[in-house]
Amino acid sequence: MTLRLGNRGQKVKELQQILKAQGFYYDKVDGVFGRKTYEAVIYFQMTHIDWEGKPLTPDGIVGEKTWWALRHPSGSYQRNFIEARVPEGVTPMRGALLSLALKEWRAGAREEPDGSNYGNGVSRYYDIFGSPHPSPMAWCSVFWNWVWKKALNILPLGYPEPSTTRVYLWAKERGYLKDPKSYSPKPADAFILQKRDEDGNLLWRGHIGFVLSVSQEGEAFNTIEGNCGNRVKVGLRMVSQETLEGFINNFPESEQPESFERGLFSAKSVARLSTR
Repeated sequence: MTLRLGNRGQKVKELQQILKAQGFYYDKVDGVFGRKTYEAVIYFQMTHIDWEGKPLTPDGIVGEKTWWALRHPSGSYQRNFIEARVPEGVTPMRGALLSLALKEWRAGAREEPDGSNYGNGVSRYYDIFGSPHPSPMAWCSVFWNWVWKKALNILPLGYPEPSTTRVYLWAKERGYLKDPKSYSPKPADAFILQKRDEDGNLLWRGHIGFVLSVSQEGEAFNTIEGNCGNRVKVGLRMVSQETLEGFINNFPESEQPESFERGLFSAKSVARLSTR
């Protein structure tokens, strides 16, 4: 059953219960598909893949692929089995960031339990805030900040910023945000997703991660991102993705490689029912 904004009933309650159990929805379970449920669905879609290993379309509509991901939110179902490494020809700062991010991926850093935004390797990422840690939160921006701090002893904003939207606004104000229609991303740039309402206003629902590698034609890129499928994950995204607001290139001039290895990393075939 497909659900969307305005629907009511038991199926909506089921949706809200699943989203709440996974840490995406914090309002009451009332069976009304309102704005808060819609925004929770969008954020879930931004951070999960379907049974083909492709990112869900963040449209707020709960169809077959989103239902499947809701019922298979983590573990091997949310792995896309991409073989990855740091591309050749990247500059030292960029290489250090990607090497550390990939180390976390290989270590299998993920939430325990699912939906907690904490546990396993994830709890360490909150160290950038000092002690005591803040309450668990959506941690894609936390991971991005942590990698910068751990690898280079730099916090891009000068302080740990957990809000992806605030990172987006910071990058835009300083000219670090690059238009995906005219800019070809480089390894270790950040990609940033934002969702807007029908009037073009930011919904403060976003996602951030590192660009890992770029296709020969520049239409697609591999990623390494936190809080994707409740884990650190290597993924594949398209430049044409509607919610892609741009790429953040906040590196100095000496860290702008003129040439680097291009091409996407291959993925093993994963059938819809390959894991039971």
